[in-house]
Amino acid sequence: MSIPELKTERLLLRSPQLSDAAVIADKIGNYNVSKWLSVVPYPYSTADAVEFLTMLQKDEKLVWLIELNKEVIGCIGCSGGFGYWLAQEHWGNGYMTEAGDAVVDFVFQTCGTETLFADYFEGNHASASVLEKLGFSEVHRDEKHCASQSKMMPSVSLQMTRADYYARRSFSIETDRLEIREMRMDDWSDLARVGGQFEVARNLATVASPWPEDEVKTWIRRGMFRGRPGFRGTVTLKDGTYLGMVGLGRFPNAENIVVAYFIDPAMQGKGYVTEAMVGFLKFAFDRFGFETIDGDHFVDNPASGAVMRKLGFEFFGNSTGTSRARLEPAPLLQYRLSKQNFEARHEIS
Repeated sequence: MSIPELKTERLLLRSPQLSDAAVIADKIGNYNVSKWLSVVPYPYSTADAVEFLTMLQKDEKLVWLIELNKEVIGCIGCSGGFGYWLAQEHWGNGYMTEAGDAVVDFVFQTCGTETLFADYFEGNHASASVLEKLGFSEVHRDEKHCASQSKMMPSVSLQMTRADYYARRSFSIETDRLEIREMRMDDWSDLARVGGQFEVARNLATVASPWPEDEVKTWIRRGMFRGRPGFRGTVTLKDGTYLGMVGLGRFPNAENIVVAYFIDPAMQGKGYVTEAMVGFLKFAFDRFGFETIDGDHFVDNPASGAVMRKLGFEFFGNSTGTSRARLEPAPLLQYRLSKQNFEARHEIS
């Protein structure tokens, strides 16, 4: 099987070449990296890398090098088990989860795989976190040999089935008049039509007006539902009529999760936003166990503030935000909703 390139928001995953031997040896030769890998010796030489790359080319294994701005920063693969490593200077930026999403998508959507297996050594909290975010579940605990440490070490084994994978790629919320579901690529034209209107785009951070097709599709890919916060959903009437978007994510360096939404201006004034957000917020609190969720709006968008207050959000501060559809930064009002206040306000138990 030929190894296709996989592109994510920030990364390129490509087939390893013999010419990559030196950079691989340099990155994986860091003991803080190799000590968590079962088959990688320490020290690790360029000759070791050449042997590894030669084996890959001979056996056509599903292994990719991870590039950031044309720099090799890691490796990921799923031949004989899902595994990866990342250069230490790039830890803590979400790159491995981003790369992992791309590989997991490829494996289940293209390769016919029924179950994907993975493991990590106890104490490797970063790897445990990545695998949990990707959707792996623990199966059992045992011991496994670690080549770099030349000893047996406690190991945790995990798996993700095809059923697990698809269960984490969709959701459905029903209210009296509406349906809210995962955003799909075929939503792009409705999304562009509504989100690209100036009166909508000016209240969103990353949306242009008008909104080009390629940018809309990239926006959808970035916000696809993967069973964890950091996604966008589509809101429709029960007859399928497109209304708008809801989203849940975290801004860089932000303390709390933030909710976002918009609705087609032609459909405003009918209570759809409040109805959609009650259903979506209940889903978010129940699914992810949050105690609070934040929201904000530009000062010149008071209608959004009215919706937030109706939902139970409480004002807590001022900030400044930017929008691609605005010429310069503009003041924001910040709100916070507690689970307790939300459930009391909407008689949810």
